[in-house]
Amino acid sequence: METLDEAIRQRVPAPGPFRLAPGPILPPMENPSRRRWRRRLVRFGTVLGVLAVLVAFHRPLLAGFAGLFRVNDPAPSDAIVMLLGGPSERPPRAAELYRKGLAPLVLLGTSTEDPNARVNETNLAIADMVQLGVPRSAIHVMPGKVTSTQHEAMKVAEFSAAHPLRRVTVITTSFHTARARWIFRKVLRGKGIDIRMAAARHPQFDERSWFRSDEGLVTYFAEAIKTLYYRLVY
Repeated sequence: METLDEAIRQRVPAPGPFRLAPGPILPPMENPSRRRWRRRLVRFGTVLGVLAVLVAFHRPLLAGFAGLFRVNDPAPSDAIVMLLGGPSERPPRAAELYRKGLAPLVLLGTSTEDPNARVNETNLAIADMVQLGVPRSAIHVMPGKVTSTQHEAMKVAEFSAAHPLRRVTVITTSFHTARARWIFRKVLRGKGIDIRMAAARHPQFDERSWFRSDEGLVTYFAEAIKTLYYRLVY
């Protein structure tokens, strides 16, 4: 009678050579340098794609950026307020709106004296507007020298104390209109004066072309910084 050990040995086959179990073959290890180059190519392609979009749409995007600083909503007013600082473009715009009957009066600040100039900006603006059809009697120079848009808004507030105003249209260069409106609304808050803006075109650039000149680039980026500063400080 065979023993249990002998029976087990007869039923279990003898061990053979070692073989892998059937199944999927593992992929070979990838070269690390190839992986790095692949990542670089993906990043480079992404950058190229972004640049291609910017090149294709840079003009609308840049024009849209400049449009953030422009407000142009003139309306029939008690007075036109022409801000100093743009002697070539602002007086013609004021004269244009006066001739159209927008307002019977043009308010103007008193400029500081420039020893290198033959005439100050206020007198030059008056001469330009008179030449363009505005009667001298319709131009009122507000007393007290001004050095900023805030000062000019304060002068309008002083004028309104003796001459009630329901609405004024403020004229300034296009890139300056949004910030100027914010300043005027802040200074004249509570006085019941509606503030409207009239944009005067800069003689060298506008919202569609500012990025093509050094002066335009400096002007708009400076205006962006000034806008942020005014909102944070005042």
